[in-house]
Amino acid sequence: MSDCVSCSPQLFGRLGYHSIILQIGRGIYEPEIINRKGFSMKYYRYKDSIEEDIQRASLVISHAGMANFKVLSS
Repeated sequence: MSDCVSCSPQLFGRLGYHSIILQIGRGIYEPEIINRKGFSMKYYRYKDSIEEDIQRASLVISHAGMANFKVLSS
């Protein structure tokens, strides 16, 4: 998992994205917080609602759990 997340800034930067926000749940893994010129990556564990994050996003990558399905379909 860490290899995938560590390559994310370069990959998403090449695709034109400047910010990544991760919702990581309650596992033990915590990704590196990145604040570089032109790129940032941060995370949170849970929010009452991720609907606002999804509406602001230009790209959403999801594991397709039921909560995500409800937000994406509304």
